[in-house]
Amino acid sequence: MEIRMQKVMRQMDALGYAESTIGTRMIRDAVEMVSNNERAMFCKDIYPVLAKKYGTTPGGVERAMRAATDKARRSPSWDWAWRHLAGLNIPTNAEVVWRLLRECAVRRKTVTEAESAAQKARMRHELLAQNAPTPE
Repeated sequence: MEIRMQKVMRQMDALGYAESTIGTRMIRDAVEMVSNNERAMFCKDIYPVLAKKYGTTPGGVERAMRAATDKARRSPSWDWAWRHLAGLNIPTNAEVVWRLLRECAVRRKTVTEAESAAQKARMRHELLAQNAPTPE
C-alpha cells in the first residue's frame, strides 16, 4: 500500500498530535512500517524495531505512542476529527496506525481490460456521433 507521509503528518496534525513529541514520531514511523508490510505485528515487529531506532525498550515505545495519543485526545480538534474518522473514544496504538494508514493510502485506479474496451467503445461512438450528418 502506497502512502504519502505528508498526508499522514497533516492528518496527525489535524487530530492534535504534536510533532515535538517522540510518540508522535513513533506513530508516524509505525504507519510507514505497516504500509510497507501490512502483516507486521506491533509487539513482535514494530515495537522492537522502533525501540532500537529510538534507543528505548519495546514497552517504552508502546508507552510513548499511547502518551502521544492521550495528549492528542485532550486537544479541541480530537473529538470531532477522531469520531469522524474512527467512531472510537479511546483507540489503541494499532487502531490509530491502521486508521491513519487507511485515511492516507493512495488509491490507485485500476483499469481492467473490460473497462478499457468499454472506454474505447464510448470514444469510438462519440467520434462517430460527431461525424454523423445531422438530421434536417
